Amino acid sequence: MTTNPQFLVRFVQQNPTFRIAELESCAKLSDASIIQPLRFIEYEDAEPFAVLELENNGVAAALVKRSILTQYHR
Repeated sequence: MTTNPQFLVRFVQQNPTFRIAELESCAKLSDASIIQPLRFIEYEDAEPFAVLELENNGVAAALVKRSILTQYHR
């Protein structure tokens, strides 16, 4: 069984209850073929971090590209 790489996502400290919904919406709007639903390995509303399992680096970049609640650095 192969597993996809895991990615650490850093969120801004605003709207913690909307973070997952926003990322799922970004996944639907993305040009990349992102597997739905998103697979969160670790996430808590009180923390600014989440660990996601995604297909590759390109998919991770496409996911956070449109997000306003994540801190995206290239």
